[in-house]
Amino acid sequence: MALEVVKAAVAKAIERRRDADRMIPDMYALLPLIGIFAALGLSALSAFAAWLGLVWLVVFGWALGALGWLVFGILVVVVEYWLISRRNSHFARVSEFRDSILRFVRDSASAKKAEKEISMELAALEGANSEAKYRETEKPAVLWLILTLVPGINLIAMLYVLYFLTSDFYQHSIREQTFLKHLQSSLKKLGVEMVEEPPRAIPERSFILYVILTIVTIGLFGIYWFYVLIKDPNGHFRAQWVFEDRLSKALGLPTTHAY
Repeated sequence: MALEVVKAAVAKAIERRRDADRMIPDMYALLPLIGIFAALGLSALSAFAAWLGLVWLVVFGWALGALGWLVFGILVVVVEYWLISRRNSHFARVSEFRDSILRFVRDSASAKKAEKEISMELAALEGANSEAKYRETEKPAVLWLILTLVPGINLIAMLYVLYFLTSDFYQHSIREQTFLKHLQSSLKKLGVEMVEEPPRAIPERSFILYVILTIVTIGLFGIYWFYVLIKDPNGHFRAQWVFEDRLSKALGLPTTHAY
């Protein structure tokens, strides 16, 4: 009965991916371009109006151009909020999954009197789980959204947001891969076979290089930067869902399809 309760906790953590692992369409990285094109187009209209001597159209064009840049800023902040929010929700869900699957391994080993046989794997699992909890703390999305809007510190805040969004998922995927490999090893010793390989780590992105390229291209590379910040976690989610479905089948849990 105790194992069934733990299995239910594992199934619940996997089920939560429907809400926690939020897929964001890759093309949403282009949203800020709407504001840029609007601002540049209206600024060009103002310049043309000035050449024609239409003062009222110049003022109107520059006002709308400023509005276009405002729209650009708002769209950047909206995408930023989505990215931070789903980072937090995914990390929290996976933490719950690690806790529940660890309880399952412990209880299964105890029931089969196999504590000694999996002692090394269990220690590695607990160590990986502890490190993840320490490293993958919540970053308040609303707080960072506000800080990126405060004059004087907004640039520093935005750079830090881009830094942890660029590095955190990569480090998370490395830790997750290590945890799942030890999980497979421990389950095998407990009689649960899994042939599915743990998800590969997402590509490592250089924060410094991306900052330099964004400056050199006058911000245009930033669109690609947003694109990979959306795409890489999307791919990580899909790969993890496949592994979790194989695990669910091996443990006799309900399978949650969310692709």
